[in-house]
Amino acid sequence: MHQLFSSLPVCFNLLLYFVGGGLFLAPAAQSPQATSEKPSFQTGPQPREMPADMKAYMEAARIPDPQKKLEALQKFLVDFPNSQGAASANQAILEVLVKNWPDKKDQIQAQADKVIKAANSPGRAYLLNSVATTLMEAGMVDLAEDFASKSLAAIDEEVRPRRAASLAILGRVWLKKGKTAEAEKALKEAYNADPSVTDAAVGLAELAEKSGNDAAALDYLATAALTGKMKSQSRKQLEELYRKSHGDKLDGLEAILDAKYKNLYSNPVRVEAYKPTAARTERVVLIEVFSGAGCPPCVAADLAADAVMERYPRKDVAVLVYHLHIPQPDPLTNPSTEARAKFYSVRGVPSVRIDGDTETGAGGDRAMTRGVYDRFTRLIDSGLEVPAGIRLNLEAFLQGSQVKV
Repeated sequence: MHQLFSSLPVCFNLLLYFVGGGLFLAPAAQSPQATSEKPSFQTGPQPREMPADMKAYMEAARIPDPQKKLEALQKFLVDFPNSQGAASANQAILEVLVKNWPDKKDQIQAQADKVIKAANSPGRAYLLNSVATTLMEAGMVDLAEDFASKSLAAIDEEVRPRRAASLAILGRVWLKKGKTAEAEKALKEAYNADPSVTDAAVGLAELAEKSGNDAAALDYLATAALTGKMKSQSRKQLEELYRKSHGDKLDGLEAILDAKYKNLYSNPVRVEAYKPTAARTERVVLIEVFSGAGCPPCVAADLAADAVMERYPRKDVAVLVYHLHIPQPDPLTNPSTEARAKFYSVRGVPSVRIDGDTETGAGGDRAMTRGVYDRFTRLIDSGLEVPAGIRLNLEAFLQGSQVKV
C-alpha cells in the first residue's frame, strides 16, 4: 500500500532525510557498525546537536496560534534563507493561510507561487500537485485547477509515473466544478495507469454513486482504502455503501479488503523453497527489520522479509519486525521496539540486522524488492552453514492461565 515517490520534498518538519534509500532522523554520529564495538544500552554513538535552523523551524512549527506561527515561519525564512527547510517552511505558511484565512486569495496565490519557485526541478511536479491538493480540499477550485494543470504539464519535463497523480487531482477539481465529462476522462486515465492513486479511485467512486452504480462505487472505494491514504470522509462513504448492500452491517468488509489487497498488491518475488546443502548446521539465523507503517522506502524491506518467511521454515530463520515512529506516528510502535532500536542505535528506517550485522541497501519501492530479497537470502544461506556456538533446549507447557518455560 506504499508508494516510493520519485520526487519528494525534504520532510524537514519531521527532521527526516532520504539517505541510501531510507528515511532517517536528524544526522547521527558514526554508527556502531563502523567500529569494532558491539552496540549496547550503555555505550554507543550520541546524536549530534540539532542545527540552529532545524531548531528554529521546529519551534515555529509547534506554535498553536496561527498568527504567531505565521510570523515565526516568516522570520525563519529571513534568518535562514538557504536552509534545507526553506521549501517546507513555505509550504507550512501556505497551509496556515489556507486553513485560517481562506478569503485572502491574493496572498494565498502569492504564497503558492513562492512554494513552487523555491522548488528544485526534480520536485516541481510533486509540489505543484501538493499545492493543488491543498487548495482543492479548501474549496479553492479555480486556483487548484491552475496548479493541477501546471503539475500535469511539468510531468513531460520530469517523471512520467507522476502523471497519474496529477491527472487524478485535476479530475477531482473538474468534478467539483461540474465538468463531469472532462473529470471522468482524466480520472479513468489516472486509475488505469495506477490504481493505487487514491484520488483517482475516490473520484471515480463519486461519479459511480451519482449515476446510481453503488456496486462500482464500492469497488473503487475499496481500492482507495488499500492505499492507506484515504480520508475519513471517504472511509465513511465506503462503510455506508457496504452497509447498504449487507443488511446494515460491516461484517465481511475487512475480509473483502484483504482479498482485494492480495490480488492487487501480491508480493513481486516468486519464492523458491530453501534447500539445505551438505554444509547446513543446526544454527538458526536471526533477521531483524526496523520499519514504519508510514515509510515509503520500507516497502522493499517489508516485502522481502515476507518472502523470506515464505522461503525458510521457522526452524531455520527467525524474523522479527520492529516498528518505529518514522516518518509518522505508528500504532505498532511500542516500548520493546524502541528499546531494540536503541540497542542497535537505529536512527532511520528501513534498517535491517542479520545476526546482528547491518544489511545496507534495504530501502526502495516494490520494484526493488527482488534485489533486497536476493541480498537477504545470500546472507541467510551462508549464515545457516555457520556452526552454532551454543545449544538452547526449551520446554514449554500451559499451567492454568500461564505458560511455563
